[in-house]
Amino acid sequence: MIVPAFAVVALTACGGDDEPERAATAEQGSEFCERAAEAESLGDAVNEASTDPVKVEAAVTAAIAAGEATVAVAPTDIVEAMTRAVEYQQQIAELLEANDWDLIAAYGTEEGAALFSDEAAQDDRDEIRSYLEEKCGIEDDSEQPADTAAPDGGGTSIDLPDGAAGIDQFIDLYAIGTGTDVTADQRQCIQDELRDTVTVEQLELLIGGGVDEQAQIAVGIAFISCDVIEG
Repeated sequence: MIVPAFAVVALTACGGDDEPERAATAEQGSEFCERAAEAESLGDAVNEASTDPVKVEAAVTAAIAAGEATVAVAPTDIVEAMTRAVEYQQQIAELLEANDWDLIAAYGTEEGAALFSDEAAQDDRDEIRSYLEEKCGIEDDSEQPADTAAPDGGGTSIDLPDGAAGIDQFIDLYAIGTGTDVTADQRQCIQDELRDTVTVEQLELLIGGGVDEQAQIAVGIAFISCDVIEG
């Protein structure tokens, strides 16, 4: 079983004599900052695993272990948010395991739709990233510049038009790149799903090979909901 109960989470939630001594806040060069940097790197690897179940399982398992190790030494001013984040990761891992580590299948479930769009979890991630950048000097790379080079290393950037036209061109690029026929009804459905969820800049980032968890989740859910890809 990939997802055991986290002892550190239980200790943090319940308190007691075994509660570890914690610093009041983080300082650059501390053990916490070193562990957090490793956890951030392994978290990026989850995004890079794409939809390959073997890679997803390995990346998620490593990220959870790193998250657990980081929570164990988290300072008092961030431990609660980090504990909630690890608990959320645990729920994601359980869902993925139940779907044979198939990310698309997990997206397509009712539980997946709720988990991947959980605003409270996103708020915790934003709080943690801001904290790590301020206290540990760990740069938030979740939203890289929109001119990120394409994965082939060609340095190509995409400049989408604003509004619906930008989403429409994003769909065109997806259709061309995957050889998928997108019907008029599916196209309108995707427009409706993404209009108030992602920005054109986020879509440009994804096309350029950048990482934006919110946009990746929103696009995945939209394409499944609109029957462009199977859930």
